[in-house]
Amino acid sequence: MSTAQPLTLPGIFLATADRVPDRVAYGIRTATGFTTRTWAETLLLVEGVCAGLRQAGVKEGDRLAILSSNRHEWMLMDMAALFCGVIVVPVYPSLPSHLVQKVLADSGANTVAVEDDRQLNKLLKCREQLPELRTIIQFEGEGAGLPGWRTFESLLEEGEDRRREFPGEARELAAKRQPDDVFTFIYTSGTTGDQKGVMLTHRNIISNIRGAQERYHIDEQDVFLSFLPLSHIFERMAGYYFPVSVGASVYYAKDITSVGEDLPIAKPTILIAVPRLFEKIHGRILENAMKGPKVKQAIFNWALGVGQAAAQRKLEGQEPGALSRPGLCVADRLVFGKIRERTGGRLRFAVSGGAPLRRDLGEFFLSVGLQIYEGYGLTESSPVISANHPGHVRFGSVGKVFPGVELKIAADGEILARGENIMKGYFGRPEESAHTIIDGWLHTGDIGHVDAQGFVVITDRKKNLIVTSGGKNIAPQPIENLLLTSPLVEQVMLVGDHRNFISALIVPNFSLLREVLGLHEGSPPPGTQEIADHPEVYERIDKEIQRLSKDLANYERVRKFSVLGSEFSIETGELTPSLKIKRAYVLEKYHEVIEGMYLTSDHKDRLAG
Repeated sequence: MSTAQPLTLPGIFLATADRVPDRVAYGIRTATGFTTRTWAETLLLVEGVCAGLRQAGVKEGDRLAILSSNRHEWMLMDMAALFCGVIVVPVYPSLPSHLVQKVLADSGANTVAVEDDRQLNKLLKCREQLPELRTIIQFEGEGAGLPGWRTFESLLEEGEDRRREFPGEARELAAKRQPDDVFTFIYTSGTTGDQKGVMLTHRNIISNIRGAQERYHIDEQDVFLSFLPLSHIFERMAGYYFPVSVGASVYYAKDITSVGEDLPIAKPTILIAVPRLFEKIHGRILENAMKGPKVKQAIFNWALGVGQAAAQRKLEGQEPGALSRPGLCVADRLVFGKIRERTGGRLRFAVSGGAPLRRDLGEFFLSVGLQIYEGYGLTESSPVISANHPGHVRFGSVGKVFPGVELKIAADGEILARGENIMKGYFGRPEESAHTIIDGWLHTGDIGHVDAQGFVVITDRKKNLIVTSGGKNIAPQPIENLLLTSPLVEQVMLVGDHRNFISALIVPNFSLLREVLGLHEGSPPPGTQEIADHPEVYERIDKEIQRLSKDLANYERVRKFSVLGSEFSIETGELTPSLKIKRAYVLEKYHEVIEGMYLTSDHKDRLAG
């Protein structure tokens, strides 16, 4: 992207719509597949929504919150608001009413776009606590008919009337936007404390877009499948604004649980995802292989070995050897091709962010012919600070520093970043802003280092470091990732701060254990609590921990653990909307379980939560 190109998001959108008006911009999921809209059609809709917002009295500087899962209307509402100079406040649709109220109140939102009746009901529960809220726009559903409430269709109809009367208004408004205008408040997911509104400018996000354009060769021929929440900065930049900047198509999944169904229909070439998706896919592949006959298992294991050898050569910058090519072709035909076909068969690569990707997952997918580039960043950095990219891949790292970003390591190991991508600050929190950005450097709160080849390696969050009563500093994340390589372990959180040894809370792979233990034949099949209580489960997981921990220092090894009977989830409060574990919440929720591990002398202490 040259400096002569637009420096605001509306400017970028208009440039693309004018350059490739007849190409597909978006795919919208229907019962039978996807219906598409061109860039020209999308531009007309954005102009219509922009006019509708103006007609409804929404003005420059207002705050418009969007409480919805990913869909075409989300994008239309967002871009139209940016044309108008309105600050957009995305809200995770998974948040309960009281947390929605906190975000809306803190941001001063006076307009809210809600997806359906379910999201509207959340809003209605806290409406009385939101005196500044005057307009509600609903994408679908029966609604409430309240003062200030209207459907998206009626907003668009009113907008179309205004657009015909003032045909050039949207472009005139877009031209007024400036690079240093704040265009959004994005609230952090609250992993380590209260949510804070990160103020980002057009310059911030476009700096990251430029870096992505430089590192990844993507154009209007490419297709993205959007399923990560647009409330998250990673999806919003990498899966929305970046495709807009290059004219690529974005297809919206039905919902986050339907990705497996949507992939073969949308046939994306680029996938933006979080490690949890790859963990799930990897788990299903292994489960299917283990459930098959012995011959099928043997073929799978042989093919995986062939693929791993080829992947290693690729990482070293070499082509497969002449002797290995025939075997690789057979492995691809019998195993790998079928796996890739489930992603639509056209996937060029995937980008993983939002949380650390286990090294073994990156190596596994490369072995089957699917390249994953892992990156690293924060909401406060718009978001990318570093990323692996074509020709520069090292699993276990988060790649090299992104174009336009400077990085240095503080004396205590904390990663600091500086560049045009760094936020303006936290809305209404000048002291916290000054504490986070010092002399232009963003203090990320992450501990890491840069290796000799320039790859950034993250050790853990600064606040997550465990200090044992013996004074040993332990980064839990690498050990947790090691334990997660076991197919029997679905989720894990280490415990041990100010204790004399490390323990763990473990959520097992319930479906796999049901098969392995022969419990799937029962009617009805046993629930997760029964599986966690099964006498063999602890023994099997204990063996896995011992096997995986042999290279750890003695003080890093898990000496006790508890098997939980339910998964960590957003709904039950253990995970943030971006699927990170809320460690403080988990420590409080499972306080008695944890205390039991440190009070009992029996190392086989177990409790299903």
